[in-house]
Amino acid sequence: MVKKIVLTFSLLIGFLITTAYPQLKNDAANLKLKNVLGNLKNHRFGPNYYYQVKDLKVIKASLQQFIQAEGTPKVAMSDEILKKVDKKVAEYIENGVKADDAPMAIKENLYRDLSQSIPDDDFDALYAYFKSKLAGKGKEIKTAYLITTPNEKGDESIVALIIAFKSIDIEEDIGFPAKSNIFTYMDLKEIDITDEANQGRKLYDLLNDYILQQNVNDVTLRARGIGQKQWLLPFDYGVTSSLIVDEGNITSNDVQNFIRISETMPLDFFQKENEIILSGDQISWRRYKRQLSEDGSEPAPIEDKKVKVATKAQPGPADKSKTATTQKTALVAETPTEPTELETDPTKASNYNLPDYGIELKYGIDEINFPSLWSERLTLSAIWQSVKLGVILPSDGSIYSSSANVFGQKRQFTNAGTGIAGSFDFPIKVAPKSGIFHMDFAYVNGNANPASYRNKLERQDTSNTDPYLDYLIRANAQIHYTFATKIDDNYWLRYSVGATLYNIESWSYENSLNYEDGDKESNYKQKETETVGGISGKIELMVRDITTPWGASVQYFDGTLSTYIWLRIPITRNSVSFQIDGKGYFPVFDDLSRPWKNTSAFIPMGRLIVNF
Repeated sequence: MVKKIVLTFSLLIGFLITTAYPQLKNDAANLKLKNVLGNLKNHRFGPNYYYQVKDLKVIKASLQQFIQAEGTPKVAMSDEILKKVDKKVAEYIENGVKADDAPMAIKENLYRDLSQSIPDDDFDALYAYFKSKLAGKGKEIKTAYLITTPNEKGDESIVALIIAFKSIDIEEDIGFPAKSNIFTYMDLKEIDITDEANQGRKLYDLLNDYILQQNVNDVTLRARGIGQKQWLLPFDYGVTSSLIVDEGNITSNDVQNFIRISETMPLDFFQKENEIILSGDQISWRRYKRQLSEDGSEPAPIEDKKVKVATKAQPGPADKSKTATTQKTALVAETPTEPTELETDPTKASNYNLPDYGIELKYGIDEINFPSLWSERLTLSAIWQSVKLGVILPSDGSIYSSSANVFGQKRQFTNAGTGIAGSFDFPIKVAPKSGIFHMDFAYVNGNANPASYRNKLERQDTSNTDPYLDYLIRANAQIHYTFATKIDDNYWLRYSVGATLYNIESWSYENSLNYEDGDKESNYKQKETETVGGISGKIELMVRDITTPWGASVQYFDGTLSTYIWLRIPITRNSVSFQIDGKGYFPVFDDLSRPWKNTSAFIPMGRLIVNF
C-alpha cells in the first residue's frame, strides 16, 4: 500500500514538472527579453529593424484590456512636501507622469532640462501622488513600434511590440518603456484580435501582415540615433502630401507650419513658452502658449470623502479589563486642485500653433533680394500670431557704420527717417489644400542720410563732384500665393509665386553757389528715382526629424537669385541650439545695368536659439 502511494505521488510530481516547467521557462525568457528591451541603449546598435505602425485602430482595441489605469485611491499631498519641492519641479514631475514616462526617465530628464534633482523619498511621494490623480482614467495609445530580426530572404520575425502613450520622437517614446508597455512575440501570439474582421486571429499574425503590406514606416536608423536612412542609403521615394490637413478648415497649426519653413524652425520644444534668437542681424523673442489637452477640460477638484477612522473606546463599566474597538465616520477634506487651471498636454509642442506675441529687431529686405546687413534696413517689429508690424529705424546700425564693406560686399545703400513695415500670412483658398497668402510691405519717410561708411569731407569738397551715389529703398511690396507639401513627414517644402516691386532713389552731394556771400556750398540732394517690379517666385526646403536639421531656399526676382542655406545644431535637448547659415545673392539674367547691384554677395551668420 505504501509503495502504491509513493509511486502515485512520484508520478504526480513528474507530471507537474513536465507540464509546469515549460511555462516557467517561457515566463523567465519573456521577463528577460522585456528587461533587455526596457532600455533602448541595450539594443539600438544591434541588427534589429524598427518600424512605426501607421494604423493603430486594431492594436488599441486588442490591447485595451492590458492598459487600463489602476484604480488606486486618491491621496492628498501634504504641506510638508510642497514646502520642500520647488513648484517647477513638481509641475515637471506631474507632466512626466501624464506622459507615462518611467520614474527613472523623469529623474534623468529633470536633471537634464531643469538642472535640478530631489531626494528619492520626495520624488517617490510626488510620483505616487500624481500617479494616483490619474487613477481610473483610461490611457490612449499614441504610437507603436515593431522590433524585428532581419532575414536574408527579406522575411522578418517580430521580436516585440512597444507602445507609447505620447508621440514625440522614437528616443523619448521607447527610450525607457515600462514593462507593461512591452509585448514580446510570446505575448503577441497569445493575444486575440477583438476586431470583427479579424476574429480568430492572433495579434502577432496581423502585425506580420502589416509589415508585408507596408502599413509601417521604417525608422531603423532613427532608433539607432544616426538620422534618416536617406543620409546613408539610396533615396527611397516616400509619400507626398499637403501640409494642410483639412482643406475646408485651415487652422492656426497649418499657418504655423508654413511659417516654420520660411523662418527655419525645425525643432519642436515642449513645456516651454519662450523662444529667443540672438545673431548679428537678428534679435527676436516669441511667446507661445502651452498646448491644452485634447478635451481642454479643467481638472476635477478632489471631493470631500467620508472615510472610516478607527477609534479606541473607553472600557465599559461592565468589563473594565477589555477594550472594545469601534469605528466612526469622519469627514476628511482632501486638498483640492485649482479649479481654474486648464490641463496642458506634455506630448504637444509649444510651437505647434502660432505665437501669442513677440518682438523682433532685424536687418534685411529679403523680399527684393537685398539680404541681411547689405540692405542697410533695420526694422523693429511687434509679432502677433502670423502678423508682423513695425517701425523702420532711422539708422543702419552703429556697429556696422564704419566700414565700406561687410564680409567683402561693397555697400551701396543708405537709410532715411523712420518708416513702417509689415508682414502677413493669411489663408485664402484658391486651389485645394493650399491657400496661404504671404504679403510684405514697407515705406520710409524723410530725406536720405549720407552713407556713414563714406568719407564725408571728400564728398563735401566743393572743388570736385561727389564721386559717390547713395541708394535708398523708399518703398517695397510683395505678395505671394503659397502652398506647402511634405514627404514622409521629414521633408517640408513651401512654394511661392507672385509679384514684387520696389522704388529706389539715388542721392549725392551737389555743389551750388550761395548768392548771399558768393561761396560754393555742398548740399545732399536726391538725383533720380526708379521703380522696379515684376514676377517673383520662391522655393523653400526644411529637413526635420534628424539629428542636425537643415534647409535651403532660393528666390527669383528682377533677373537675380537670392539663396539661403542653414544647418541647426542642437546643443541641449529642448533648450539650446545653434544655427549656422549663409545668405547669398547673384544675378542670372541681369547685365548689371542697375548700378546699385553687386556682382554677388554672401553673408554668413551664426544664431543662438534658446527656449525656456
